[in-house]
Amino acid sequence: MIDRGHVGWHHSLPPLLIGLALCAALACGTQAPADAPDPSTTNAPSATGALAPANAPRPNVIVILADDLGYGDVGFYGGTRYRTPAIDRLAAEGLRLTDFHVAAPVCGPSRQALLSGRYPHRVGGTANNDGIDIDPERMRAELARFFPVFLAEAGYATGAMGKWHVPTGPKLWVRAPDSPSRPTRCGFGTFRGFLSAICDYVTHANQLGQHDWWHDDELNREEGYLTHLITGHAVEFIETHADEPFFLYVSHLAPHVPHQLPGDAPYFVESDDVAGARVRGDATDEPTSPERYGAMLGELDASVATIMETVARLGLDERTLVVFLSDNGGSAPGDSGPFAGGKGDLHEGGHRVPAALRWPGRIAAGTRDDSLCSALDLAPTILELAGAAPPGDHELDGLSLAPLLQGDGMPTGRRLFWEWGNRFGDDVYVAAREGSWKIVGTRADLALYDLDADPGESDDLSERHPERVAQLLAAHDEWNRLHTPPAESR
Repeated sequence: MIDRGHVGWHHSLPPLLIGLALCAALACGTQAPADAPDPSTTNAPSATGALAPANAPRPNVIVILADDLGYGDVGFYGGTRYRTPAIDRLAAEGLRLTDFHVAAPVCGPSRQALLSGRYPHRVGGTANNDGIDIDPERMRAELARFFPVFLAEAGYATGAMGKWHVPTGPKLWVRAPDSPSRPTRCGFGTFRGFLSAICDYVTHANQLGQHDWWHDDELNREEGYLTHLITGHAVEFIETHADEPFFLYVSHLAPHVPHQLPGDAPYFVESDDVAGARVRGDATDEPTSPERYGAMLGELDASVATIMETVARLGLDERTLVVFLSDNGGSAPGDSGPFAGGKGDLHEGGHRVPAALRWPGRIAAGTRDDSLCSALDLAPTILELAGAAPPGDHELDGLSLAPLLQGDGMPTGRRLFWEWGNRFGDDVYVAAREGSWKIVGTRADLALYDLDADPGESDDLSERHPERVAQLLAAHDEWNRLHTPPAESR
């Protein structure tokens, strides 16, 4: 059984998740030794800036992704509205990043960017509408080069648990048997989860009335609350691959709508008729109380606790980098902290997200960094630590965070760019960031903010500094020219 007095990650754990954790502990039996042999090694950077010995085991990597979690929803940035003790402990025992961004303010293109290490604009996927503007041939090539592909080629066991939702467009529809966008065809050896943007936490039907719970490439019937199932399969994967290097992508739906708790009535049921599937209307129609939202955060936090307890129980703490982040900003009743906007918005609250990294022995506890960082940085970071690399002709858009893991700073003068909406229409919103300066709006109506002085983006400085607006817009247009497929290629 788990020694809770020693590990101590759980505070108040939901009964169903306690059962999952205990079953996992019983199934595993005795604790694996901390020095279990690892046949595959590399030179990994240490917290002091020196390289680890040549025979040091390659690190395991666990990425825990929340869905629609606001910057102020967690305690490690000072949020007090909701309780997230396990997530806060993860951050306290490692590095918290205060200026960390995702590449899009909504789920689909943000997840695509995280897994590819490249801006979603390279394939036209800026929206969250299953990619009506995606170039199918570029997307096919992109899927084949998601960074878990390179990890698998380098000998890593790879697993994805939970939400997939990589928008690919109708020509590469993810439910098609031959679709290249399935997790198992994008570098993951194991997949337990759902393919759509939204899934009922209880019935596992999606918003179209389709059953949407999969085991690799086969539909699977499995009873249970969604967050608990994702956690249980994550634990099973860690236990199965404890003696070899692994990459685990734990992609939660929580706290995304529908805001359901264990035992709640369904929002979606299986049906041939979309209207019949939505037995309580659209999942966003029903207002959610802060209390219910907080309970969903409690389920997410308990999942993090269970995963971290599993890592500790198997003696993997010092061999495992754990990354926690959200796919985009929060939505009501989530909390964006000091920032304006939220999900679907190019103000800071839409794309600046909670992010923390924990790796005992390599990352000093209680550290903080204010460098401008991006989810695009995870791919080059993880590949570098794993001793893997993409082909020479495959350019990644992020920067390795290895300097931060070594106690150094990130390069200054970095720029980040965003675009949101139908790129071939009139409703495209753009944003660009350099240092503390940010432009945001449509190309015809841009605001300028100094985020150091005005993190809430309330004081538009565009009329006082038109030269900065012009400079950042020119940089954005050049980035757009280099990263965007032409309309005729769709």
